[in-house]
Amino acid sequence: MSTNVNRGHRVKHLVLAVSLACLTTAPSNALILVGGAEHMPDRGWPAGVEKLVNLPSRMSWWEGPPFGGGEYHFQYTCKDTQEFNEALTLLAAIQLPRATRTTLSSPTDATESISAPLPVLVVHDGPAPTSFAASGQDDKKEGRKLVWTVLAWCPENWHRLYNHPRGFWESTQPAFRQPVPPPTIDVYLSKGGPIDWAKVKVPDGIRVVDRRAEAKTSEASTQGVLGGHVYDMTTHKPIREAEITLTPTKTESAAEHTLKGRTDEQGGFRIENIPVGDFRVTVAAGQRYAARQAGVYRNENGTTAELAAFLSPRNSITGTVVDTEGRPIPNVAVIARNILGLDGLGYPLVADVTDTTNEDGLFELTGLPKGCAQVVCRLDSMYQKTSIFELCDVPSDAIFITMTKTGNVRGKVSFGSMPPKQDVHVHICPVGGQRPGTWGGGSQCGPDGRFEFKNVPPGDYWVSTDSGILQGDEAGAEKVTVKADETAEVKLDHPKKSGKPSGARPDKKPSPPVTTLPAVLGSPPYLLKASSAAPAVVIYYCAAGMRSEPAESSVIVEVWPDGQIAWSDNLVSGGPPYKRGSVKAERIGGVIESLAADRVFEDGSLLRGSFGPDSDYLVIRVFDGSKQIELASWHELFEAKPNLVATSRGIEPLNGRSRSEVLAANSKEYRRFREVWDRIRQEVNKITVEAGDVRSIPVE
Repeated sequence: MSTNVNRGHRVKHLVLAVSLACLTTAPSNALILVGGAEHMPDRGWPAGVEKLVNLPSRMSWWEGPPFGGGEYHFQYTCKDTQEFNEALTLLAAIQLPRATRTTLSSPTDATESISAPLPVLVVHDGPAPTSFAASGQDDKKEGRKLVWTVLAWCPENWHRLYNHPRGFWESTQPAFRQPVPPPTIDVYLSKGGPIDWAKVKVPDGIRVVDRRAEAKTSEASTQGVLGGHVYDMTTHKPIREAEITLTPTKTESAAEHTLKGRTDEQGGFRIENIPVGDFRVTVAAGQRYAARQAGVYRNENGTTAELAAFLSPRNSITGTVVDTEGRPIPNVAVIARNILGLDGLGYPLVADVTDTTNEDGLFELTGLPKGCAQVVCRLDSMYQKTSIFELCDVPSDAIFITMTKTGNVRGKVSFGSMPPKQDVHVHICPVGGQRPGTWGGGSQCGPDGRFEFKNVPPGDYWVSTDSGILQGDEAGAEKVTVKADETAEVKLDHPKKSGKPSGARPDKKPSPPVTTLPAVLGSPPYLLKASSAAPAVVIYYCAAGMRSEPAESSVIVEVWPDGQIAWSDNLVSGGPPYKRGSVKAERIGGVIESLAADRVFEDGSLLRGSFGPDSDYLVIRVFDGSKQIELASWHELFEAKPNLVATSRGIEPLNGRSRSEVLAANSKEYRRFREVWDRIRQEVNKITVEAGDVRSIPVE
């Protein structure tokens, strides 16, 4: 995310809660924690990290990832070079374990020590990119600027996420089965800035990576080289005539097309004259082998790298999908996920392996490597009962997967004498607590307090407006029993009534409460005064729960029926400085008429916001006379990170999938929501560009 979340360094911490099905290999909440300059106690970091991260120049911090936690980011301002040198001294003093490996090269099976990992210093050209946790209003008032950052992982969280003995959910990620990365400082040097690089003293024991433009001395020196060999994973024999393809990960990369190489008789290859940039590497060898992704090659300044790629012969999984009575189910989408090779490491494929069951419920997943894979089945109103945590051997014949019919949970939130609130979330959690393989989630209630969970597996669940049920606190929750093809009705009070519900676990020690801060979904003060009472379209950023007082909203863009427009330079989180311009009123009217023709103003499904409790989000309001529609969502903020996607269930990691693929599997209502959102955003962006071409002056 690259947007402003922390609106002031006084904030103790913020919780961004994300709904999810309980699919993790260890108990974890889908949370992002954000804070300021308060003292950070040791969270389980290597020795010496606590002292570094608590330097007084810290502006803010945040913890990710949303699923698992333990990845701590700290942002700092800087007074001068001496202050930064003191930070480097603390970085060098961090105690990291020596990496070891056990060899069979001696009769005693001695442990052979290899070089220890070193803390890293990465040098960038300034200014620093916008941090979603370090650009609060207080920092702006005090003239504090982000100059350097620290990244530090808690080893326990890293191992649970990437190295868990039974885990395979992150198998497509480069970090899978890899050691914990060392603490890293990123520093951003600007002309006239507080740090003079010539006076920086880097202690011994720190690895320096220089990514500044001036480090690239000549065009010739920037050309990279990637070489290596390709082997058969099952025999370790070299593979000849294998094709290695380098594809730029970004369209603005120096390379305008892909680069390719081919292995010789010994399985070797060498690709030269690679431009600066990041390239996705894929390896294929005809129809005999399963083509795979082999990571990302980064050419920073004439980088030379070696790759040893292992390909597995193509194999298949065949099987049948049946219901709970053993009857075959046709038209089930069957997908292979989290594929592991014989070496136990992830084997990310170039393309997804999928199939659809026939009338007899049969499917075949072809093009898989030898090893194992997760098999996922999807069909509306059905839930995969066979554990998705079971890995199937590859090859496998005649496996059986059972799916069960689902039900729904429908209800209404009562606010008593208080006016209805649109920002209240309803949570659902299985009785007995969340654990791997169980189903749970959250949804925002509509303006009338109504909510609904569809395709819920049969079973007993707690339902509440309090996220405490996710930590095992069922006080005030309502218990519902879901049956196949039936809809369970539930009524909730908000705020919840005190007292334990019937059937709650009596001896459960309540977990520490999650801090929730007030959020306000209100109109921002309009920037322009026009002939009409309301703008045609207004888009604004809402920083919910940032302080103890109601959070302020920041206008991103206003479009008025008479053609006047005001917009922020920051099209993600808004705020000054603003510019203004104008287009013909007919241009605005055409957009509104188009939305009206599509019955957007009558579509009640669009009124349900899509964001977590206490989270930041964007709001789009469109007015057509007495009619109006309001859309609220966090997806633009989270999807600024390339490995995340916002769905109707919450925030999910892509895990090698494309966003379009993930969104296509969502409900019709959510796909409609995203389509209308994107349509409005695109039209407003076009109008803003047109207005800027005509005239743009500051808004007074």
